[in-house]
Amino acid sequence: LHPRSAPETVAGAGAARPRPAVTTGMREVALFFAQTGGQALEPELRRIEVTTSTVENCRNALRELVKGPARALAPVIPANVTVRALYLLNDGELVVDFSRELQPESARERSMAIEALMAYGVANTLTQTDLRAADGPAVRRVRFLVEGEASSESYPAHLDLSQPIGPGQHWVAAAGRSGNE
Repeated sequence: LHPRSAPETVAGAGAARPRPAVTTGMREVALFFAQTGGQALEPELRRIEVTTSTVENCRNALRELVKGPARALAPVIPANVTVRALYLLNDGELVVDFSRELQPESARERSMAIEALMAYGVANTLTQTDLRAADGPAVRRVRFLVEGEASSESYPAHLDLSQPIGPGQHWVAAAGRSGNE
């Protein structure tokens, strides 16, 4: 993930103004990883540094999501992915610009379930209220970019990420459903 100097917000109407983030402590948040069978998401609680910035809190949660699970779950994002930038718009849309490593190189890794687990693992993690700071809106939905570009026809092949998505509780195993609905 990029250092704190990466852009926080989009300039212009509809974007929150950037403010320097101040660390306020640690908080336990849910990170959503895939169950080993690849059929559903399951939350894993992890303590992350929280700040006075929702964008920085989301960046810290993404950093942990990229590290992968600590228990018997499967990662939803490849470990070599970097987050190029994060932008939080005033309407609660968080734009996440990932590096090209988000796109699997192998065609056999492209399935509707894998794509959905990645997208909703990210969206469910970032839309939880525990990441909201007093500096602006809560994250309500996530827009995915890869290398600054919107979703292409080749990836994801089975899921339309040309528009932002909200949390998808239907992808969370019944025992792990949270209040993001």
